[in-house]
Formats: sequence, structure tokens, C-alpha cells
Amino acid sequence: MVHAPGGIRCPDCAQMRRPPMYELDATHYLRAAAVAIPAAALIGVIAAILLPPSPFAGLLRLALGGLGGAAAGSLVAAALERATNRKRGTTMQAFAAAAIAGAFGVRLVISGDFDLVLQDVAGAVFFVIGVIVAWNRLA
Repeated sequence: MVHAPGGIRCPDCAQMRRPPMYELDATHYLRAAAVAIPAAALIGVIAAILLPPSPFAGLLRLALGGLGGAAAGSLVAAALERATNRKRGTTMQAFAAAAIAGAFGVRLVISGDFDLVLQDVAGAVFFVIGVIVAWNRLA
């Protein structure tokens, strides 16, 4: 006997499989990559304009970093969901985290301040909160 979500069943009737929202094929991976790369570039450009890297971490900059990260994570997760027919799971979470990391990289490349990578606290808040929000939305 197997304990299935619908009750106790025999092994033949249980047919334990993953839910369809977690089953991905090659086209879903391609669509996710096709959405994540431009999203990372666009969010990186916007973040470079609105929140340029700086060694100063005032309360306003930290708040902007947190709000910007939450918005970026939500936008990336929503775009990935829409492009892949609401697919979720660890792979989609990895695509979202890579998109946020790419946006962080684009932001640094546009600003040209590579020396500020370790001193940019607002950028780190943007990155961490963006990844957390996107990760949780695609769980």
C-alpha cells in the first residue's frame, strides 16, 4: 500500500509522479534563458541609473536597495512564470537567481566602479533581497 495525496492506494493505482508544474523539458529551459538574459540586462541598466554603486550606505540608499531588489525579484519571477507556463522548481529558481546576479553585474559594468564591489552595501542588499524574493516566488 502507498500513501498518496488522495488516500491509501495500491502501487499500481497510486502513480506517484511529480506535479506537472515541476516537470520541465528543453523548450522550457530555452524560454527561461530567453527571458532571463534580457531581464537581467534591463534591470541592471535601470539599477545603474537609480542606484549607482557607492561606498556610502545611508538609510535611504539601503531602503532603495531593498525595495529595488524586491521589485527586481518579483519582475524576474513573474517573467519566468509567464514565459514557461507557470513552471516552478529548483531549476526556475536558479534561472531567477542567475538573472538577478546578471543584473548586479550589468549594474557594475555600466557604472565602471569595479573597486566598489566589496564596499557597495546597497547593491548587496539589492542582490540578496532580489534573489530571496525571486526564489520564494518560484518555490
